[in-house]
Amino acid sequence: MNKKDIENKIKLIRGVHYVVFLLFFISLGLIFYSESLAVYGATAILFMGALQLNGKGDCPLTKEEHNARAKLGHTKHDKFVESVFKNNFNIRVSRFLVNSILGASFVVSGYVILAYIFETIRFI
Repeated sequence: MNKKDIENKIKLIRGVHYVVFLLFFISLGLIFYSESLAVYGATAILFMGALQLNGKGDCPLTKEEHNARAKLGHTKHDKFVESVFKNNFNIRVSRFLVNSILGASFVVSGYVILAYIFETIRFI
């Protein structure tokens, strides 16, 4: 691959990452604001979590972007969520905060799925 192809690949990965990021927040909205659609939001978040666990805690899109950037000689690797907040809102977000929010969303999603499956726990 030449430099232009790698740069295009990075742009594509970034675009997909933004879509996934948006879908994450839409899924959270479904969980908290629509009891009838909560299970779909929870399923989407658990799917994203499974992909992250499969990557040993790292998002597969972030890993792929880092690999492409390494081919261009970039040595600094920012995490996607932190860079979104830093570049778009000029807010520094710690990795701990991001991981805490992700972990809490996985727990809540698991609760929603279990409540749906067993119907013994009522989601309010």
